[in-house]
Amino acid sequence: MSESRHQWIAAPTQAQRAELADGLRLPPPLTPAVSAHRNHRGPYTAVGTVLRAVVPVALERDPDLVSRHDVELLSVAPELRTLAPATKETLTSLAVPEERTRFYSRLRTLRLTHGVIEFLRDHVVGLDDGPRSLVLVDVSDADPTDAEFIAVALRRLDPAVLTLVVCTDTGELPELLADALKTHAVPVTGATGEQQTVVGDPVELATSYVGSDGTDDRPELLAAYQGLAADSRARLHDARADALVALGEMSLDLGAIPWHRERGSDPAGAGAAALRVALDYCIDIGYYDATVDFGVRGRAVIDWSAQFELWWIFTTKMTTSLAALGRPEEAEDLYIEVLNFTDEPAAHMQAAYATGMLYTRHHEPDHRDHRRAKGLLHQAIAFAGLVFQGKERLFHTVFNRNGLALVETHLGNLPEALRLVTDGLALLDRELEPDEHRLHRSVLRYNRAQVLAGLGRLDEALADYDAVIAVDLNYPEYHFDRANLLHRLDRDDEALVEYDTTIALGPP
Repeated sequence: MSESRHQWIAAPTQAQRAELADGLRLPPPLTPAVSAHRNHRGPYTAVGTVLRAVVPVALERDPDLVSRHDVELLSVAPELRTLAPATKETLTSLAVPEERTRFYSRLRTLRLTHGVIEFLRDHVVGLDDGPRSLVLVDVSDADPTDAEFIAVALRRLDPAVLTLVVCTDTGELPELLADALKTHAVPVTGATGEQQTVVGDPVELATSYVGSDGTDDRPELLAAYQGLAADSRARLHDARADALVALGEMSLDLGAIPWHRERGSDPAGAGAAALRVALDYCIDIGYYDATVDFGVRGRAVIDWSAQFELWWIFTTKMTTSLAALGRPEEAEDLYIEVLNFTDEPAAHMQAAYATGMLYTRHHEPDHRDHRRAKGLLHQAIAFAGLVFQGKERLFHTVFNRNGLALVETHLGNLPEALRLVTDGLALLDRELEPDEHRLHRSVLRYNRAQVLAGLGRLDEALADYDAVIAVDLNYPEYHFDRANLLHRLDRDDEALVEYDTTIALGPP
């Protein structure tokens, strides 16, 4: 079989897929075969495993290559922060949780994917010893981040440089991945032997199943596991989780650790806590499919009435992620549930704000209703004034008025949007310490720049872009919008410099 084509192995069992992979004539492996099963490390299980093996080599051979791609490498494999320093931190990446008011685009994972692909391509070429291969197994159980990566890599990576071997079961795959495999990979066919029956002590077989983080597909192991008493299974999960925690690897917090904790002896306590760690991390970094998954699982293990704070956290981070994923109807259904479930005023305030954002921004155009959104934002502002005191009241009021400014912009009332944003920025600057809510204050100034540009007040808009970049130098979108404005001002040489800066600061 030709070594210059990507390969696709589809067979019912792991053993059959491994047998077919062993029969291929492939270039030397870049790394040993890598599992993409999300149970291991959640988002980017496969890609992160590859990078943890490859980046130390790349740092010795070509540290500049690592530096050029540090945003995507450190996002995908956070453990690499002990080896490669982050050089492009932003106010968004550095914001403490209570001051996080901006979230990444759902396209961020695609951009990370392109950056990692370019890194791997250039790394293999730089090795200068011929093509390599990479075998990816358990791909049917991959997180959407890995599935997206593999789909794009099949298209972009020259198999004469890095040959991919993608191993799946025979079930349905995500559309993007299925199309890429059909277009860019050659199906591998051939006879395989029958899977050998596993014989052994049931406890040892069950322990082996738990030790695989539930990824071993041999039926005897699963049967032995299911045959144990519930408390015995829970003890196995507790022990495995404890062993993984001791490794101190962040990506395990996104996969195996919560998987075991929610099946251990304390699902509503230790399980919910582990799921919350994963949920918080994933929403902050833009892994929205995983955030929704952790939210669903977190809501399932807790007592809603006794653990309201956790229930609210799991729910509201699900809704934010659903909106980012272009699923606003599901988000709205959850907010309706919130309004029916609790009379907590702060929850009603956030539900009003977020539902208003759905109607002015996230719903399909024929379902948007800016006037309804305006009413909901006024409701959120009213709640902020009644529920909070002091600096909290100030922040929530300004935050909600910033949302109202967006609605006014969509209604064509730019002068009122400008007033709302300008007044909010002045209030925060006057009442807060310089290091408080730096992210949201930069967002307000950025929003004012956009409104000023919409009003044709380009010099004033440029001054605000300059001020935002001065405090958040590495946020690429600011440079992109400043470049667009410079082009409108016929300052194209400066605009080109800003476009180059945008490219250098972020993933492709």
